[in-house]
Amino acid sequence: MKVVILAGGRGTRLREITNDAIPKPLVESNGKPILERIICNYRNAGFTDIILSLGYKGYMIKEYFGDGKWLGVNIQYSEVDAEKISTGGQLLKVKELIGDERFILGYSDTELELDKISIVSKQDYMLSMTGKVVSGDLSRFGVIETSGNEIVKFNEKPNIWGTGIVNVGFYVLHHEVFHFMEKNFGTKEIFSFEQEVIPLILSEYRVGWIDYAGRFKDLGIPKDYLDYKKWAEKTEKMIG
Repeated sequence: MKVVILAGGRGTRLREITNDAIPKPLVESNGKPILERIICNYRNAGFTDIILSLGYKGYMIKEYFGDGKWLGVNIQYSEVDAEKISTGGQLLKVKELIGDERFILGYSDTELELDKISIVSKQDYMLSMTGKVVSGDLSRFGVIETSGNEIVKFNEKPNIWGTGIVNVGFYVLHHEVFHFMEKNFGTKEIFSFEQEVIPLILSEYRVGWIDYAGRFKDLGIPKDYLDYKKWAEKTEKMIG
C-alpha cells in the first residue's frame, strides 16, 4: 500500500523556528528532520512506497531525500505551485502515482505510533479516518462523532474545550476518491480535503473509523515543537 505524505505548506506558525529558510518538514529534532522520522515510522510499519507532495521550498526536500533508497524506501514526488497550496489540490495531483489501489494519506507534521493502527478491517470504505479520545482544547483538531465503527459527523477545528474524538491525520482511501473529487471540484486547484472533501464524502458514503490508542505528536505551533523534541530524544532508538 502506498503512502502519500502532504509536505507542501509554508509552516507559517513555525516561522520563528524555520525563519523561512527551510520548509517545515525539514525542521530538525535530535539531529534528524521531522519528515525523516515520519518516513522511517512508515518503513518500520512495512510501508515502503512513499509519495511526497511538495510545494514551498520543495526542492530542498527533494535534494535531502532523493529516491529514498538510503532510508530503505522508494520515494516518488508530486509538486504543486507553492502559491496555490491546499490539501485537496495536493491530494488530487497524486492521482497518476496511485493507480487502482487503496492508499494511506498522512501529514508531514504529525507523528504516530503506527504499530497501534489496524487498517485490515477498513477495506469497504472510500474513506476511513483515525481518531483518538483526548481532553482539553479541541479547536486545533478535527472532531469526529461516531456510531459503531463508522463516522457520522466531522467538524474541522471547532472552537470548543472538552473531551472528544479528534482526527489524528491518518487516512485510508480508495482510489475512487479521485473520481469523487474531480466530479465535485473539477479543475479547481485550491480546496481543502478536511473542510470540503471529507464532509462531502460523509454526505454520500459510509466512512470508517479506525480507533487509535497510541500517542500522537502534532507540530503545528512552536510549543508543540519543543515538546516534540523532548519526546523524539526518548524515542529515537525505536525509530532507527
